Amino acid sequence: MFKEDKRYPHSQHLYVAVGDQLLCTKTNGTLLNGAFVTVLELTENSIVVRDDESNEKATVPFTRFAEHFLSARAVTYQIVQAKTLRGSVALHQTDHKNFTSRHLLVGLSRGTAKRLVSVK
Repeated sequence: MFKEDKRYPHSQHLYVAVGDQLLCTKTNGTLLNGAFVTVLELTENSIVVRDDESNEKATVPFTRFAEHFLSARAVTYQIVQAKTLRGSVALHQTDHKNFTSRHLLVGLSRGTAKRLVSVK
C-alpha cells in the first residue's frame, strides 16, 4: 500500500498490484506526464511500469511513487482529454450543476465504440 504524501496534492492511499493501470503525473526520463502505465513488477524497493503507448519500461523507487502516479481506475474529464480509453467508459455525475455539454463531448468521445460508453 502506498500512503498519501502531503507534499503532492494529488497523492492518494492506494493498493497496487501487478497488472494495475496507473496515470503518470510527472515527466521523468522515460515516462510522460499524462501517460497511462501498467504495473509490471513490484520489487523490494521500487515499482516497474510500462508505458501503454510507447511500451517503454521505467523503474520508480517506492519513495517517489506519490510524486509520479495516480490510480487510473477513475479519472476526471480534464485528465482524459485527447486520450482514447480502451474498454468500457462510464460518465458519472452528468446531472451535477457544473457538468456542461463540453464535459459530455469529452466523455463520449473517449470510448472506442458506442456500446462501450454509458452515461450514469
